[in-house]
Amino acid sequence: MILHLVNDTIEISRLEENASVSNHEWFELYQCLHILDSFFKAETKRKHLEFKLHSSVNKNVYIHSDKRKIEKILWNLTANAVKFTNEGEISFFVSLETKTKEQGILLIEVKDTGPGISPEVKDKLFQKYNQFVPEGCGISGSGLGLSIVKLSLEELKGSVEVESKLGEGSTFRVSIPILWKFEEKPPSLMPEIISNSNQLPSFSKQQKVLIADDNDLNRKVLKSYLKPFGFEIKETSNGIEAERELLDTAYDIAFLDIEMPGKHGTEIAKLFTGKPDRPILFACTGLCMPEEKEQILNSGFEYFMPKPYLKEELYEHLREIAEKRT
Repeated sequence: MILHLVNDTIEISRLEENASVSNHEWFELYQCLHILDSFFKAETKRKHLEFKLHSSVNKNVYIHSDKRKIEKILWNLTANAVKFTNEGEISFFVSLETKTKEQGILLIEVKDTGPGISPEVKDKLFQKYNQFVPEGCGISGSGLGLSIVKLSLEELKGSVEVESKLGEGSTFRVSIPILWKFEEKPPSLMPEIISNSNQLPSFSKQQKVLIADDNDLNRKVLKSYLKPFGFEIKETSNGIEAERELLDTAYDIAFLDIEMPGKHGTEIAKLFTGKPDRPILFACTGLCMPEEKEQILNSGFEYFMPKPYLKEELYEHLREIAEKRT
């Protein structure tokens, strides 16, 4: 909780000071939604809620925008809906309004059956440190999540509208101008699915794992994928701490984000080149060009995990590691 608050504080400070770096890139919307769907289905199941994702966007549509900011917007809105809803369901709708063959509007709607928001609170909803507690709900947020949504949308030239009635729930509608393209992937590039997903790789001993990434959603998704293995997992959000952990503690596996505050993953990987009993290193990044992948792997990584993560691909790598260690 404290780490999440610190990350949000840093994030909103960057946004307010216009120090947040925009990183527009082409990415697959479908994979982002797939990760969101997988994670929140598990989260809502624990609360005995339903999570329904409805997307009318073709699986082969790529969009050009700041992927990290869009993920942060989607994560914060959905996490809020789940946190403040005690019964019923959370519905997530996605569509693409195409203006031209290149320009479009990404439309997102997050609807919950929570306690709703009173008119006086609604007017202050996106203010910083607005720790409102909905009626009938015993918890409050950090007061930063919706402020980050608002400021991120302003940077992306997007907008958000809220519709809510006390006792009936709330609906957040987001629109983000983007560039889009249709690009069908050849079958050879599609990830292979494990033939029997019920048979997880088996390790002879409990693995000690480090997840280092400054994006809390990426850490949560990866941790949820690793949960069935019973690994001992440590998380960190910056490169300096990740380096210290790996030098001070004997980890079996480490997932290192390539671009982290303090020190990049490639810098950390180079420290372990040629060292005996080194951990298996995974390079985690959104950089997926062939030349970038080769350069990253050559810095000292055994495996390359492009974001957003695919569970089947991760499990295939873990299966290979488990076989080598038996």
